[in-house]
Amino acid sequence: MSVKLLFIVALFNCTLMIVSSQRSNGSCSAMESFIEDCSEIISSTCQNATFIADRQAYAEHCSEISIFWDAPMYNMTILFKNNLTQPYSICMSSVMCSKGYRTLDNGQEVPITWKNTSSTDPTCFKTEQHDQSIMKFRFDAGDKWRCYGTFINFSYRL
Repeated sequence: MSVKLLFIVALFNCTLMIVSSQRSNGSCSAMESFIEDCSEIISSTCQNATFIADRQAYAEHCSEISIFWDAPMYNMTILFKNNLTQPYSICMSSVMCSKGYRTLDNGQEVPITWKNTSSTDPTCFKTEQHDQSIMKFRFDAGDKWRCYGTFINFSYRL
């Protein structure tokens, strides 16, 4: 086998690997990094990814948390888990590169209207029921890769 033919075969195999590693049409859990300095990186390889932001993972050291969604495409659903039985709020700064939706307790999705996209003032969302420990948000970045990443900055308020 000539070197040229070997190179073409190797290039073809690399191309196949890249194409096959593209995002799948299904659902998956988001991949996450370690929490470092109250921030974390998440990414996904599917059209409908889910990430659980558990307050207990951040509570000891972080009053505000920053999640960096790397290469946002399609949908990222974040379940903000609080583990408390008292009312609380999730406060978020505006999230760029995607449309945001909150899922109400009855399953209805409502679009998020950020207070001010140029301000760092967060928009707060209160629990609907006193014993609700999880709030669900979906961020739709679309089917084209438009930005390298976006930050989802949030805090829990009791």
